[in-house]
Amino acid sequence: MTHPTIGRRAALAGLAATPLVRPARAQAYPSRPVTLVVGFGAGGATDLGARLLANHGQRHLGQPIVVENRVGASGVVGTDFVRRARPDGYTMLMSRGAPATISPALEPRTTPYKWDDFTIIGLSDVNALCVCVKADAPYRTGADLIDAIRSRPGQLNYASSGPLSLIGLASKMFLWAAGLPVDAAVEIPFRSGAETMTAVISGQVDFASFNLSEAAPGLSAGTLRAILVTVPDPFPGVAGVQTAREAGLPVLENLVGWNALVGPLGLPEEVVAKWTGVLSALKDDPEWNAGHRRIGNIPRVLEREATTAFMREQYELYVRLGREAKLGAG
Repeated sequence: MTHPTIGRRAALAGLAATPLVRPARAQAYPSRPVTLVVGFGAGGATDLGARLLANHGQRHLGQPIVVENRVGASGVVGTDFVRRARPDGYTMLMSRGAPATISPALEPRTTPYKWDDFTIIGLSDVNALCVCVKADAPYRTGADLIDAIRSRPGQLNYASSGPLSLIGLASKMFLWAAGLPVDAAVEIPFRSGAETMTAVISGQVDFASFNLSEAAPGLSAGTLRAILVTVPDPFPGVAGVQTAREAGLPVLENLVGWNALVGPLGLPEEVVAKWTGVLSALKDDPEWNAGHRRIGNIPRVLEREATTAFMREQYELYVRLGREAKLGAG
């Protein structure tokens, strides 16, 4: 005779003896340090902006932010590294105009991504551009340099951090806006803004275009002279310097350096919200703001939608300028 109730009792007893296994609770983001990739070398405008964000932003993020320089192809190498990274929020990018919008606009067939192939978080800062020479160079204004290049085509040279870097493109645009061929001066590429600065100060090249944040130390030390600035209004550090408008080159006012925080496509909303909160906190952080102003940057935090619109406008600007000035491969 069988006793099915005994079987049921045994089964229930076994179940009671088995410890309950609760599903693991997902750790809140971030639970470990975050890598912030910079596509350029140490000491340049992107690197300086990234280190300010890392130093002041990590206390708002709640985890260390580790800056990692991945140099190559005017920032494209580091930018594409982040595009291909896992979208978990632990690999972020300090995005810069050259690899983010200029390369896709001027070299769409060789740039491995489009300008909007990223999760855009927000703009961090912008900076003016200036054309600079060695402090004892004979050029006092942008017009002086234009006259020298016009009288000696192909004999003067300039430094850049790559053919599609903003500081390289700015020098080409300087020549084009003055009615000169873009090869009227010879481009000498370097790996970073810091290296181009050394080349100008040492007299290795005749001139270069810089973000004001990169030029500020040399201007303050008296080893560098700014002869043209793209902003139309007086700006600390370049007061009295000829403006693009004064030189008859108002189109150069469109050239501006900028840093924005982005990540791979598909970042979880939790990650986006966390970083949005970090940028919002930095906007009101007096030390972060002072740090940017000290190096010649303009703190300008924009939210996701406004930053996306800004980046789209920058991309479309360089598509137009590339077509009109015949820059890039198309």
